[in-house]
Amino acid sequence: MVVVMVERILSRALEALSSGKKVALCIVVKKEGSAPRDEGAKMLVTEDGEVEGTIGGGKFEELVKEEALEALKKGASKLVRYSFGFGEGVDTGLPCGGAAEVFIDVLTPKPRLVIMGVGHVGIALARLARELRFEAILVDEAAEEPGVLAKPPSEALREVKVGRSDYIVIAYGDPERDYEALRVALKQEPSYIGLLGSKRKTKLLLERLSSEGFNLEHLRSRLYAPVGIDLGADTPEEVALSIMAEIIGLRKGAKLPHLSLLKP
Repeated sequence: MVVVMVERILSRALEALSSGKKVALCIVVKKEGSAPRDEGAKMLVTEDGEVEGTIGGGKFEELVKEEALEALKKGASKLVRYSFGFGEGVDTGLPCGGAAEVFIDVLTPKPRLVIMGVGHVGIALARLARELRFEAILVDEAAEEPGVLAKPPSEALREVKVGRSDYIVIAYGDPERDYEALRVALKQEPSYIGLLGSKRKTKLLLERLSSEGFNLEHLRSRLYAPVGIDLGADTPEEVALSIMAEIIGLRKGAKLPHLSLLKP
């Protein structure tokens, strides 16, 4: 029974991580006196609040779930002590006469960068992203190169299963293809969508989005257009560096000189 439960927890964790979602593995690492479960008991909490496994149920489990969701939000693992009427720790309100320590281990998927458009910038960007330990997925229905997902934007993003921890950069170089990819990307929930292009081209595409009913104010938090930070970049490699610097800076919470017309 225990083996089956562990297998289900691991299977659920892998499923979530492969979809770009974080999970928290909660493990009872220490037990003093009487407590609902022994050391080694495990429970998985997804960032959507779903639970697999159990470490005791009731109020105790609810408190651990709350801590796990908070840890997922901050992206940091933690050790939490719970009291069952004995010693210090988060008060569970249960009179078991013991205590337990739970390690909440936040597991984060490898960051994925979906690059739509296999031009000079797209290729340079994929190369640099992989050097920086991102999973780079190249998308271009017109491409014949190996290793490229040769499907239209809607099919490609559906197959990739874009999640909230993913990044998308649109770099076809053709206004119509860029616009179609942008419309499709905006229906997904990545943390970042970047559009390669001049400020003039970007302004026209944003005006077109607005005329079709997209609320640009609501897009400010995740749409970066033009993409990248101001490095004075000219070559494909320099543009790729500008884009990856922006993505990494956002992951680290840095203040950046964005090129985007949607940023202050």
